[in-house]
Amino acid sequence: MTNLRHACAASTRVRAAGHYLARVLDRCPALTGLAIDISRFAARRAARVHARAGALIADGERTLPIRSHSVALALSVFAPRNVPEFHRVLNHRGALLIVTPTDQHLTQLIQPMGLLSVDARKEERLHTRLRTTFEPCVRESLELTLQLTRDDAFHIAAMGPSAFHASTEELRRRADVLPEPYAVTASFTVARYQRVEKPI
Repeated sequence: MTNLRHACAASTRVRAAGHYLARVLDRCPALTGLAIDISRFAARRAARVHARAGALIADGERTLPIRSHSVALALSVFAPRNVPEFHRVLNHRGALLIVTPTDQHLTQLIQPMGLLSVDARKEERLHTRLRTTFEPCVRESLELTLQLTRDDAFHIAAMGPSAFHASTEELRRRADVLPEPYAVTASFTVARYQRVEKPI
């Protein structure tokens, strides 16, 4: 990990592994990137998404196997956030980019697919966790309508926490009775935080 210089991303799902990191690297040609995932399948997939990306298998909620102050940008998309470790690995001018769902995210799937709803105070709790070590800089809310196939609805349910409460067969059964296409709202917040050198 001594050659890690620029960016790392945390993701928890195989199908999306490395996708967001690859888009960042497309826009930032000076960066190299590292995807972190507890799943070896997700890490293997992420390692192939971009020529300047690598991947490692690690539990992002524990100590990250990354040298202190070696990262310029940390990206967390719908993933657990180890705030002390993000602060440790980011360099002194490093930024943390966090994408979180709002309470309107995928609401049309909650009842038919048995999805768990998003807590309306999720972002408030996040800000409380970050406020002593990160300073908020930019925040933008985004919302769009997705036209999903039944397969799309199934995969969304299967990759989220609801998969722990229903079998694959049950999720497939629920998806197969949806109209097609099925209009669903994607609603989320993108926020950038700057690392604070000395905790407040």
